Amino acid sequence: MDETVEMICRQTSYTYEEAAEKLVEFKDPLRVIQFYMNPKVPPLRNKNTHQMIFHEINKFVEQTSAQPIRK
Repeated sequence: MDETVEMICRQTSYTYEEAAEKLVEFKDPLRVIQFYMNPKVPPLRNKNTHQMIFHEINKFVEQTSAQPIRK
């Protein structure tokens, strides 16, 4: 646990005690660092049926166009 707390201290400006508290709170060093960075995640939008269909079609076209053409 000491190595994990020290790693969190290197990646953030938390003191050793603060990092240990956050690690106990979040139970995952990655989540502690993400909490420190405070990323702004956009809220999920509700999509209607037509938007979901076109979104899936666009994903499919992007995936297939990224693959090399076989002869």
